Amino acid sequence: MKRISEVAGKRFFVRAVASTLALFASFPALAAVEGSPFTRPNWDHDLAAQTAGLAANRHSVDDLFALMRAGDQAALEARLEQVIQGAALSQPGRDYILFQFTMGLAEFDQVDPALLDRLRHVNPRAMVPHPESTALGIPLFNISAAAEGVYQHRLQDAAFDRAQATLDGDTESWLAAYLDGGPSEQAGYESALDRASAATLAAIVERGSPGLAGAPALTPVVGKAALLTGDVSALQQVAHYGAGAQLAPVLAAAGHTLPAIDSLALLEYAIEHAPASNASLAIAQIYPHIEALGLALPLMVETLAHPELGATAALALAAGNAESRAALQSASSKDDPGGQRARLALGMNGPKQGTKQ
Repeated sequence: MKRISEVAGKRFFVRAVASTLALFASFPALAAVEGSPFTRPNWDHDLAAQTAGLAANRHSVDDLFALMRAGDQAALEARLEQVIQGAALSQPGRDYILFQFTMGLAEFDQVDPALLDRLRHVNPRAMVPHPESTALGIPLFNISAAAEGVYQHRLQDAAFDRAQATLDGDTESWLAAYLDGGPSEQAGYESALDRASAATLAAIVERGSPGLAGAPALTPVVGKAALLTGDVSALQQVAHYGAGAQLAPVLAAAGHTLPAIDSLALLEYAIEHAPASNASLAIAQIYPHIEALGLALPLMVETLAHPELGATAALALAAGNAESRAALQSASSKDDPGGQRARLALGMNGPKQGTKQ
């Protein structure tokens, strides 16, 4: 696991920066207005949509795809550049053609990376009023965001192929390669687990679980492997050491797919041993899936008194079924921290009548 630990720290920073850049890349491309970092609308929405949908523009999209299928790269690049310059096109028409072509690239097995990169840096020109602020212009067709989406999708597909091809190889190298990837590539690796053998899944759990403390980014793959093998002990380690944003779907899946008794064991472990943030996630994600059987209700009522988890337990009970709300109502009559949390969750302002003030 040394290799995994070494990679984890530096890759966490790289992924954070990459994710931030990708987020900004997906925002509407805004042309600066004097005295403002934003642009103003230059088209009425309905008129722009009508202009974009003209038959000539649809034919231009077809022409680009015809060149793409013919493999005439030089002619495609020349025609695409003409459209990007847009000298003979309306602004909505130009943006429509580029947007539709960009979205269609997702259907092709092979796309020149330079072509996709060019589209990732194309700014839209037809700006329509924002529905909540008519002084702010937003793209009718956000070309660069569409290109970024296609690019990330292709990264995920390529990572899926790599992950699947190496599943039966060295597990530690597979996990290190997962950590090396960005969010889209990691999603590809996670998807590949659906085709892994039981032995491979067990190896990922065995090698990955000890590394969770130093590499919480392993949460999705170790968690999924543990779910697919029904390894409750490994899921307890995931609940203890896993990362918050990546942990929530693993816990929700556990509550939904595991036998109720195993889900209860996982919830009990999280409440007793996991950090409060992770335990709160376990309550929120697991309890709704098992509350109908009533097995976890005593545990939840007991947790109302927990200084860090009581509020989460109260909210989960308040959002639950009739039995959960009845238990919360009963707890609200007590003059203790748990009772106070119950009253707050039920929307009460003070102690029940007859209780000590």
